Amino acid sequence: MVELLNRRFCGVFLVLFFLSLLFAVIEVQAGDDRGQILNNVTYSSDTTLSRAGGPYTVIGMLTVDLDVILTIESGTILKFQQNAGIMVNGVLMAVGSQGNEVVFTSYKNDQYGGDTNGDGSATSPAAGDWNSITFSPTAGGNTLLSHCIIDYAGSQTLGALSIETSSPTIENCTIRWSSIFGIFLRFSSSHISSNTISDSGDRSFSIVDGSPEFINNSISVGDSSQLSVDVEFLGELLSRNILTNIGPDSCIWVNGGVVSHDATWKGDVPLRILNSITVQGTDGSDAVTTLTIGEGSELRFYKNDGITVGGSSGDPGSLKALGTSAMPIHFTSIKPSPAPGAWKGIEFLDTADDGSILRFCNIVYAGGSGILPHNMTALYIEKSSPTIENCIIHWSSFCGISLRFSSSHISSCVISDSGTRSLDIMRGSPEFTDNSISVGDSVALHMNVELLGELLSDNIFTNIGTGSHIVVDGGVISHDAIWKGSVPLVITGRIAVQGVDGNDNITTLTIEEGSELRFGSNSGLVVGGSSGNPGLLKALGTSAMPIHFTSSELSPVPGAWDGIIFRNTADDESLLNYCTVEYAGNGGIGTISIESSSPHITDSIIRHSSSNGILVNGGAPIITNCSLTEISLDGIRNVQPGNIINAESNWWGDASGPLDASDDTANGGFYNPDGLGVAVSDYVDYKPWLSMIPKPPKKGDLNNDGVVSLVDAVLGLQVVVGFNLYVSLRGDVNGDGQIGLEEVIFITNKVVED
Repeated sequence: MVELLNRRFCGVFLVLFFLSLLFAVIEVQAGDDRGQILNNVTYSSDTTLSRAGGPYTVIGMLTVDLDVILTIESGTILKFQQNAGIMVNGVLMAVGSQGNEVVFTSYKNDQYGGDTNGDGSATSPAAGDWNSITFSPTAGGNTLLSHCIIDYAGSQTLGALSIETSSPTIENCTIRWSSIFGIFLRFSSSHISSNTISDSGDRSFSIVDGSPEFINNSISVGDSSQLSVDVEFLGELLSRNILTNIGPDSCIWVNGGVVSHDATWKGDVPLRILNSITVQGTDGSDAVTTLTIGEGSELRFYKNDGITVGGSSGDPGSLKALGTSAMPIHFTSIKPSPAPGAWKGIEFLDTADDGSILRFCNIVYAGGSGILPHNMTALYIEKSSPTIENCIIHWSSFCGISLRFSSSHISSCVISDSGTRSLDIMRGSPEFTDNSISVGDSVALHMNVELLGELLSDNIFTNIGTGSHIVVDGGVISHDAIWKGSVPLVITGRIAVQGVDGNDNITTLTIEEGSELRFGSNSGLVVGGSSGNPGLLKALGTSAMPIHFTSSELSPVPGAWDGIIFRNTADDESLLNYCTVEYAGNGGIGTISIESSSPHITDSIIRHSSSNGILVNGGAPIITNCSLTEISLDGIRNVQPGNIINAESNWWGDASGPLDASDDTANGGFYNPDGLGVAVSDYVDYKPWLSMIPKPPKKGDLNNDGVVSLVDAVLGLQVVVGFNLYVSLRGDVNGDGQIGLEEVIFITNKVVED
């Protein structure tokens, strides 16, 4: 009986043994294409899978243990069931050849190894049919996949090939139809070359950290199949590989960080930037890390993300964004319908190389929220001097371009539609030429006074509204400058005109007709100095387009600003012609103060003063055809006895003339106690006065008698030959604020005609 039981047990054991072999290594099922089953096999010793033993059907995971080599022969086919895959902790050597590739595919794929599952055409392979080939951190560095086909993977892991902290070599392989990523790498230095990666469900590959080497790969992008890389790797990817199947929704996701090595980004595929990018390092023969962005590139940023070139200290950095008129570079928001401030912007900091350049770039919707001035400006430049040419800066939330201590060259750009300011310039000496600058009703410019002349003369202002203005910081004008009257100026500090610029060695500020200068509290305009270098002011208004010097307050009162001061070194050719000077007199000085200098003040209006209209302390100014009204103290006050001021033919606010309550007729002065106009001090020659508001001028009328005659021609000739003789500038013909040969010719022709 015992012997019989032993025999029966042995028989059952043999049956069970052969059944296990049936499910582990024999045929899958009774289809025409039979193969071996590999069911959750762990290789703990070196093993070779031969071509002759295949096709292999893989169930579960094939695991290659540490220090173990799994070799798969050329032409071998492995077909994976759902969630099956390979985990490589040791070494995988899958080396095929052209036409005899090693194939890793779906169990449902009848193209390789025939109809393994025996269902005919009832099923077909799809992305995500099986898991992946995963290389763990212990995978050997000599792992090699060459001439392999890997398709329909990605059911549970990120990539058909998932490489984590290891560095296999992948070359001449085809990786396609993965459900998520074709290749996923993290902290890897893999060598990946001459592969074709295509038709992934999400991204052809994703690279997180590490320094893999990608060379000569053909990478399909597609509308829905994208790429994801770290910013440091992007240059190599774009320069050394071929991107195919680029559609309108294609993009590369770029993980922000530091670009520390020279890189070139080509414009093949739009870049979506996750987190800000900093360009800074000492790479290359010039020891300056340079990021070059090619024509036609498009960079899209999330809110608060942007590009920083250089740093406040440390290593240098250079950005060269070289677009063309036909293929500009776009820096914009990642949002499909962005608003101003949708991303941070571009900033060049202290160590940014001056060789940086933005050419034919469109920078739009920048100025993301943050602390001023950095984070609310589309283009912020501090203590560096990049070149900005032919760029468009639109729709910034606060400011289009902001410069601090910069000598940038900015030319042929269009700056418009900023939330508050198109430009903000603080100190430095940037060069602005041929730019089109939109101002707008609520938009202002802000800059230092020394740059204002160049800005107004060499650029075009558009979209000027009733609320448009330029905010100008106080300071010294040391170079000749011309201020055009296109946009009102709001002056926030005291401006001094003083220097030795030009052929005459006299720094001259010329203010053209129609200009409007609005001064803030404790601000004013000073010409020359008590000593030192000279200064010259020519405010050349016309009767049709006078110049306004006024307060910046919406509801100003007398004394709201200091006024205009001509000091000792102010040149005697200084002139106020057809100017309105009002609401000044702060500090008890005159609306116009003259200190030992001799400007000409003609055809102007001085009014709403909290002190004196014109205060004279030395010099020989000439004041004529002016209107002096609504002045708290004297219309004209001379504080130097015996120095008679020429103030004939002015309007004092009443036909009876100025109030002169001090009788100094015994000393050759005047007395007019019945005058109902504003008061006047002694030592002022105010007779004759005008009995009505001054009329518009008559060209050529140099003696201001209302008639153009030979007398005027003689006076003109006397001026031409150098006589130091006063004539009325109201007779100026060409509007240059001077009497010369052109006026003499005009007068002579006029007399002959009459």
